[in-house]
Amino acid sequence: VKSVISMSSAMAIFFVGYEWLRNSVLAMFTSEKTGFSSSSALPFAVGCVGPFSVLLLSFYTHTLEKKGPRKALWKSTVSCAVVSFFCAGLLQSITTWDLVQTSTSHSASKVILFFLFIHQTSNVQLLYTQYWSFLSSVMSPREGAIWFAPIAGIGSITSTIAAAGVSYLVEIFGLVGLIFCASTVIFLGGFLSDHAYEIAFQNGFEPAKKCIEKGSNDGSSIDSKHERKDNFSSEKKQNKNE
Repeated sequence: VKSVISMSSAMAIFFVGYEWLRNSVLAMFTSEKTGFSSSSALPFAVGCVGPFSVLLLSFYTHTLEKKGPRKALWKSTVSCAVVSFFCAGLLQSITTWDLVQTSTSHSASKVILFFLFIHQTSNVQLLYTQYWSFLSSVMSPREGAIWFAPIAGIGSITSTIAAAGVSYLVEIFGLVGLIFCASTVIFLGGFLSDHAYEIAFQNGFEPAKKCIEKGSNDGSSIDSKHERKDNFSSEKKQNKNE
């Protein structure tokens, strides 16, 4: 139960950070001062999400095979938070010194926002899938039928509340400041998700361990089938000789 609560909380916190990040990036992306004035820029960025998601998925798959699901989720979360924080730092440098007035700095701002947009859009699907993968692994089908809907509902509620508070937070922190806040929140959520894996590990139901045990049991079953088949063939041959 504790691991489910911890992972569900991590997912809810991630949605808070994602809503702050998405709204801030989208506002700056469509701004003529810091982003793109062309109406075709946003659809083009959305079209680039797919290829970038494939790159993220290949990185995730490599980490999953080498380190397991726990490290894969941790690295995915940290990379999302760190990249967003770093891009926010670059944008802060540009806006603080009012460098967007020059064409070169304006171009740099657009490149940063374009990358940040496709990065955060691709990451939300990858991380969301990993949260649910853990929850479905540690709960039985019967438990999932009971708790999946409330967990999803909590995530939707926190996401709605976070989106509703964006305008208020922007007045306090500014758009770039809200990206810093979002990055921090996502990073903190990573500790909760890792804590969920730690609880599962201590109690012997970590998803990676369950997969290994399942594979071992399947292998033992196959060996037993082959052994029974060989014994049956030997007995049949012996009876024939007699």
